[in-house]
Amino acid sequence: MRKIFGIFFLPLLLLGCATSYPLDLLKISENNLQLRSLQTRHFDTLDEEKIITASAEALQDIGFAITTVPTFLN
Repeated sequence: MRKIFGIFFLPLLLLGCATSYPLDLLKISENNLQLRSLQTRHFDTLDEEKIITASAEALQDIGFAITTVPTFLN
């Protein structure tokens, strides 16, 4: 009985789990590229402390409250 189950029903079970997906599922649309370019920021410095400080100040300017700051930032 187990052989019959294994031979006939197990392949049907595995095929039933297969799903199809659109071919363009992983393509990046032009709108996504434009949005990503608006959200990306390049900094002129590689100094991590300056970047974190500037980011924290910008967040505070738009109303965020920063309660925990790394010790190296003072």
